[in-house]
Amino acid sequence: MLINVLNKESLKIETKNINANVNGVSSPLLIPNPLTLCVNGTDNGRFNVFNLDNLSLNDLNLQLQKFKHNNKINIIYLNNVINYVNYFDEIIIPFCKQNKVKPVVKAGSTLEEMGEFDVAFKKSPIDVLEEYGVLDLEPIILSATRLEKEDLEKLGYYSATICLDLSNDLIAGNGVPQIVTMQKYNLNIMLNVRDDLFEELKLVYMLSNGIFNYEQSYANILKMALLNSYKAFNIENSELMLLCNIEQPSLKNLVLNCNKFNIATKN
Repeated sequence: MLINVLNKESLKIETKNINANVNGVSSPLLIPNPLTLCVNGTDNGRFNVFNLDNLSLNDLNLQLQKFKHNNKINIIYLNNVINYVNYFDEIIIPFCKQNKVKPVVKAGSTLEEMGEFDVAFKKSPIDVLEEYGVLDLEPIILSATRLEKEDLEKLGYYSATICLDLSNDLIAGNGVPQIVTMQKYNLNIMLNVRDDLFEELKLVYMLSNGIFNYEQSYANILKMALLNSYKAFNIENSELMLLCNIEQPSLKNLVLNCNKFNIATKN
């Protein structure tokens, strides 16, 4: 049957003749299903998150053996860099390199955190991550609201990914990340989509416009939300999300006018 599809290569909406189950769905549109980065807990559907309470190579290897029974993505989540500085050289870095585990690091999220690093190291958290070799692993940096231009330039050099946590950071009063500067340094930017994908899309557009006086292209915003997370983990996206009631299938409509109630199903 003929159905509208968001082409993930060209980021254009095309009408294609495909075999899709859209019974009872009005004005359907298929888009790539986002890879949501949720790091709370040890298992959240798409990811295996290592428990770091008893941090040792032996414990990490035992967890890895258990994870091999599923087909999920393995990540190490470092929610406070200072807590793990003494473990980088002998445990975290070797383990991640040997087992191709992606580190997700919450860094530069608050002024208090930046102040702690200045007092303890006379450096930014990104400088500390570079010193210990974490940036060589091409990590995902979560939040990054308070990182400076120099930090972002360095992350771009190491091919890191920034995971914007816009809704949570705004609610917590952490501020607005320098989205436009991140793009300037060719950082791979993904969105941490928790509850409503389309609210996060609107936030990128409105914050870029309202704070930085820069109008993002709708295609680029959709790329952040739907494709760049897969790029960060170097995996293919074969899953689709079926939307309903998309009377005017356009990129602008997807970014500015849809909401979670348009989601019919995820395949």
